[in-house]
Amino acid sequence: VKCACNDCERNNTETVPPPNEKQYDVANLATVEDLHQPSFKTEPPPEVTSAEKVEEQTPDILAPVVEARRYDEKARKEGVVRFQVKLRKDGAASGGYGFAHAALEGAGVLMVMELRAGGIMAQWNADRTAEGKPEDVIRPGDRIVALEGAEDLSAMRSMFREQESVDFTVERWPDRMKISLKRDSPADSFGMNVDPVVKQDGSKVLVIFEVNPGVIQEWNTRAAGEKEFYSIVTPGCELISLNGNEEPNKMMESLLNELTVEMVLRRPELPMPN
Repeated sequence: VKCACNDCERNNTETVPPPNEKQYDVANLATVEDLHQPSFKTEPPPEVTSAEKVEEQTPDILAPVVEARRYDEKARKEGVVRFQVKLRKDGAASGGYGFAHAALEGAGVLMVMELRAGGIMAQWNADRTAEGKPEDVIRPGDRIVALEGAEDLSAMRSMFREQESVDFTVERWPDRMKISLKRDSPADSFGMNVDPVVKQDGSKVLVIFEVNPGVIQEWNTRAAGEKEFYSIVTPGCELISLNGNEEPNKMMESLLNELTVEMVLRRPELPMPN
């Protein structure tokens, strides 16, 4: 475009070509072509935190959940059935929750001995049966291993007498359990007083009558600390086999001489009398 004056130097310059596709935008930041070059940098998307990292970052929060899962898995491997029970008195109920129990002092649990017909616990069983949950029916021989709000057996028994509602954990243990014990020398005691007993069918078995300080008591202390009550050895347990031997005399000999013993025990059907 020429200037109006004929002498202007602008009339002697080359004509500026029109803008092409590489025209810079108003802010002169980049061209359309530049935006498609690999050298053009953009911010990466925010990192998605994985479940593993959440667990690493919040161990204190997840620790109880992880511990509960570990406990449940180990109990299932041992053949233990566990379920929760919630009972509530209707105000007019007499006789407590309708069951008799015995304290297994050595194991730190209550054993269900008998259910009263028409009682609150019997009604719980009827409701579970109607719901198709027979595994949650309470039976004689089941163990009450925890009661919400109770720290020991004495508190558990008091709460069953006095509380209007209770929330507790029931475990059903298999008839037998297997444990392995090790001592440093024959001078160390396994801590069991065993005696032969002749059963009604004439068979002879070894029965644990006392648990004293020694390896077996250390085993029980560890099991109680980890709330593995099903692993606790109590008076009344019957020795089925020891290091593969089932003959009572050989089992007693192994208890005297062996440093490591693997025992198969049958749990008592009833608590041993004091």
